[in-house]
Amino acid sequence: MVASTTRRRSDLAVLRCLGFERRELSTTVRAQAATVIAVGLAVRMPIGAAVGRWSWRLVSAGIGVGTDPASVSRDLLVIILGALLVTAPSARSAARTRPALVLRAE
Repeated sequence: MVASTTRRRSDLAVLRCLGFERRELSTTVRAQAATVIAVGLAVRMPIGAAVGRWSWRLVSAGIGVGTDPASVSRDLLVIILGALLVTAPSARSAARTRPALVLRAE
């Protein structure tokens, strides 16, 4: 998200010139982060769960332990909340964008 915010700094500056306030810019960055997280979870979680389950059964059969998978709902919640907390500094940085300085550089 930091790289994305840095790359899109001029776009954020234009939005600021069009009338976006700090809170709206921050919400925009957080919405982008939530979209990336949602797509990542919707696509990668099922694939990761299938590959993880398959590989665990392979390993556990070889060492003679149980094959019951652990519950991932708590871990999933921690991943989502952690990812949104990590994006908070990027959102704050985007909200502090000074349009004149960013657009002057172009």
